[in-house]
Amino acid sequence: MLNAIYEQDFLPCSYGFRPGLSPHDALDAIGRTICRGPIAYVLEADIQGYFDAIVRSQLMAFVERRIGDRSILRLIRKWLHVGVVEDGRLLVTETGTGQGQVISPLLANIYLHYVLDEWFEHEVKPRLRGRAAEIRYADDFILCFQYREDAERVLAVLPKRFAKYGLTLHLRRRSSSRLGARHSRAVPTRRSRRPSTFSVSRTSVRAADGGGSRFTSGLSANACGVV
Repeated sequence: MLNAIYEQDFLPCSYGFRPGLSPHDALDAIGRTICRGPIAYVLEADIQGYFDAIVRSQLMAFVERRIGDRSILRLIRKWLHVGVVEDGRLLVTETGTGQGQVISPLLANIYLHYVLDEWFEHEVKPRLRGRAAEIRYADDFILCFQYREDAERVLAVLPKRFAKYGLTLHLRRRSSSRLGARHSRAVPTRRSRRPSTFSVSRTSVRAADGGGSRFTSGLSANACGVV
């Protein structure tokens, strides 16, 4: 039931743990955004210990914006406080969603829906000079920009935004390189095979063409910077 409710709210930029969507869909979205649009700069983010860092009181405040049934809210609170068993010991923490629980992926998506997705779509993008886009798979995401000044402005406020909700970004400034449709000659456009994984926090974003060659967008391990 909760999935059905929030599927009406989640934005198209969110791909993780959603019905009918896969890592390949997120990777395709990255390819379309960078290779076909006027995108020149990319910010990449890695959220440190995301599932364990979520502030439960703020998460419940987000949930209560959409769910009014007290019995459902009580059940979600019980899920959050149930703890986990490690090496035969019950561990109860004050933060986090209890990674591994059935409801954890949905709750994690709800949190970033409000912390990042809606904020970027409705508050950040209207204030930017050029085009911008977000692609997020669970707690990994990239932000794409047409202009360097927009990327740098967002880079300056992004850690503060996440810190407000108890989250820490691993940030690293990168040197710039040109991306996008205006520089697409170096990027293969024909593809018949898809890569088996999607990870923007640990590896480069890659796609395979029919001949087996690969292109890399320039995203690197645990970085959030202007690429």
